[in-house]
Amino acid sequence: MLKLLPQNLTRSPHVSRFSNIRVLAARHLRISYQKILIAISANSSDFTDSMKPRILVVDDELAVLLFTSIVLGRANFDVATAASAEEALQRMGREAFDLVVTDFRMRGESGEAVVLAARGQQPKNPVIIMTGWIHELPEWLRSGPAAVRIITKPFSVADLRKAVDETLGAAPLAPG
Repeated sequence: MLKLLPQNLTRSPHVSRFSNIRVLAARHLRISYQKILIAISANSSDFTDSMKPRILVVDDELAVLLFTSIVLGRANFDVATAASAEEALQRMGREAFDLVVTDFRMRGESGEAVVLAARGQQPKNPVIIMTGWIHELPEWLRSGPAAVRIITKPFSVADLRKAVDETLGAAPLAPG
């Protein structure tokens, strides 16, 4: 691994070799996640079966976004991804989804904007919020007629699958 690093990084007197490796590894992982997510989004329509429910997954943490999209893809859902609320709003403006699974606390717009946009398209559009900050959710998202399904982070594959299956089982599919 060290042979692949530029000489100026491995010999820097101010930064240890190990921190350089960590920085480069983090950059590599971030770039790899971005490439994978782009490939998933670009190829999702190639494998779309009109009978598969379409799910939009929104999270600014790439590891969570990747994990969630892979789990749902393996469960035979047609999964699209967005790495921000702004990107999700653009996609929802162009495409119909049967379910939106979104993080609540993100940089820029929050998951609340995603929920409002999803409900603006279809008032009964099902939404699941993934959050580690449940106390920050507005009351209208937690209870009442506009309440959404909430799964707390960290969550297991079984928790995610159960929430998605139950939510989709209770809602009609988006028009194809």
